[in-house]
Amino acid sequence: MMKLMVLASFLVAVNAVTYEISVKTVTGPHAQSHGYFYASALGFNGKMIDFGLLPHTDSEEFEQGSTNVFKFESDVELETLGCLIIRAGNQSGDAWMIDTVEIKSSTDQEGFSHHNEDRYWLSSDTSLKGDEAKLALMWCAPPSFD
Repeated sequence: MMKLMVLASFLVAVNAVTYEISVKTVTGPHAQSHGYFYASALGFNGKMIDFGLLPHTDSEEFEQGSTNVFKFESDVELETLGCLIIRAGNQSGDAWMIDTVEIKSSTDQEGFSHHNEDRYWLSSDTSLKGDEAKLALMWCAPPSFD
């Protein structure tokens, strides 16, 4: 039984895909956040991964002009990356303005990147009296002309 468990652990480790998400915060008034934000990704193969919380420490919060890089491992293979979703958690006391995002993986090393052209705020406070933000932002890979 122990050999079977070790073999199963080895196979999961061998088949794990590494995903890397990079997020740059806008340089501007109040763009930074000390909040809780979560990420998910979709593949063109129809699969989805919920990466969960974008982990950070007090010294690595989403500061103006900074780029945060997050690495996750999963046994779910998205193949060609399709979309990246970043959503706000309700524990956040402030909004976050993302400048650019990038996602790539060990199996899709090109991945894709996008710019928050419309300067949407990301927050769980979407009220007109509050941040007037979006609860989630989604960026998708540009169309392929193959």
